[in-house]
Amino acid sequence: MIRLSLIIRAGAAVMSLVAAFAIAYIVLRPPPDPKAASGISWHYKSNGSLEWTHHVAFSPDGKLFAIFAQGAPWTGIYRLPYYRYAIQTLDFEVAPYANTFWSPDSSMVVLITPGGNTLNVMKVTDGTTQVRLKHDGKEVISTTDYAPNGQFIASGDYAGTVTVFDAQSGKPVNGFKLNSAPILHVSFSSDAGTLIAQDSSSARLWNLKTGELIQSFDSVLTMVSGSLDRSVFSFIRSGADGRKEFEVHRYDTGELVQKFDGSSMVFALSRSGTELATSDGNIWDVKTGALRRKLVDDGTGFGYTFLQFSPDGKVVAAVRGDEVKLIDVETGEVRQTENTSGYALFAPSGACLATRYNGWEFWDRMWSVGNSAEPGDNQQ
Repeated sequence: MIRLSLIIRAGAAVMSLVAAFAIAYIVLRPPPDPKAASGISWHYKSNGSLEWTHHVAFSPDGKLFAIFAQGAPWTGIYRLPYYRYAIQTLDFEVAPYANTFWSPDSSMVVLITPGGNTLNVMKVTDGTTQVRLKHDGKEVISTTDYAPNGQFIASGDYAGTVTVFDAQSGKPVNGFKLNSAPILHVSFSSDAGTLIAQDSSSARLWNLKTGELIQSFDSVLTMVSGSLDRSVFSFIRSGADGRKEFEVHRYDTGELVQKFDGSSMVFALSRSGTELATSDGNIWDVKTGALRRKLVDDGTGFGYTFLQFSPDGKVVAAVRGDEVKLIDVETGEVRQTENTSGYALFAPSGACLATRYNGWEFWDRMWSVGNSAEPGDNQQ
């Protein structure tokens, strides 16, 4: 009894000491640096050792993100903002040109089964297959998209075939043939009433209710890019006189909204499709066609190779070389510069920014944007 009493007393003393240190830390720690709170800080690292991570994608609700890396043990789905282990490992792959493989409610992902012409709709929480989708074509599937209303899934293959499935039953409800070239992009309008598909040089917009072709677009030079609200899509194509023109069209009708000079070749639409950022350092008003803002040259020039607006439209992430710049849309000034390569992807909430750096080793980095998430090391 005496020994037990001594153990209890010693334990209580240790707990009191720990509590005292915790209180002292809270009271005495310095206040956060306002400059640091408004920028980005290193949050997550996965060392790829030359493995190629070809997809990092946030779920629509911003609570999860997926990493796909060929042959890498960390391929899986993780929670945000604090994560150490995958909540679900993934044995199948995502289509290489997938527009969206998450369901709108973030509960499912669409993955390619071995063999390449069948899709698995997998439940994120337990990894079970909910439905299998057999693609009409015999070739390997190249791209997928989940309709914003959750009712349909579209896929395209390397032979130019597009198939639209009922997401619940897995049965094909529509099919189209573009050309014989690989399908690089498929995406639904916001109400899933229309679908656009693209190959290496052309695009087609279809009415999914009637199956009729709404409009054809030839001489397309870049990937089709849609606004996050699926109201407009855009691309650059060669005009009759050989000039490169940037075009913005409505998803529902294909109607031309605006044309811009397309010589910059790299561009990004804001979430609502009302603003356009181009690699030559300009931000345009899509409705009027007027120049809204010329970005400030910080001495390193423009020529960006990747651009993305933050969800609130206040910041543009601009990549060039081995740097990503966070640029204030209102002032045009660079807020912060960090190392990266390839792309910069905002979470739907804007709280995180994923970037990639490829040197001798391959890295995927997760950044905390602003003070909405406390940075924490998480290396695997």
